[in-house]
Amino acid sequence: MQWKTTDILAWWGAIVATLVLVWDIIKWRKDRVNLSVKIYGIGFSDVEGIRCEISNRGGKATTIIEVMLVTYQDNPFFRLIRMSKSIRNLSVSAPEMNLPYPLAPGTVWSRTFIFSKNDTRSLNDENYSKLIEQGKLFYKVRLSHCDRCIRGRVKPEGITDLFG
Repeated sequence: MQWKTTDILAWWGAIVATLVLVWDIIKWRKDRVNLSVKIYGIGFSDVEGIRCEISNRGGKATTIIEVMLVTYQDNPFFRLIRMSKSIRNLSVSAPEMNLPYPLAPGTVWSRTFIFSKNDTRSLNDENYSKLIEQGKLFYKVRLSHCDRCIRGRVKPEGITDLFG
């Protein structure tokens, strides 16, 4: 089989177009908000707390608007449609969270929310550490770059959730 000039140019064009497509996908993945969210319970003795760490590993900035602690209904159907039993908005009830907070690419926002066992701000008079141990305490983080909240379970100390 002999290669014609048009065959060689067609193959060359296909290879270059494929490389450009791969490069555009890589560039698109880097030029968006890519978050790592860690929200976990700390120090379950006399003083309890929740540690929040949100890092932006992407190429675009965003703003953390709200961080909320949520418990859901016990009924499986209501849990499926995410009907909450109680919500505590830490951006309102805890001024030490300093929200809203602009999160530039490559930066990390971290705050510790401390509360005692006699905290009157607890969810439905339930102990936070008990809710975390039972896996019933969740978080919702609202950001400026999207309409949907990032959701997850508040875990015992040191376990990570990745969102992108």
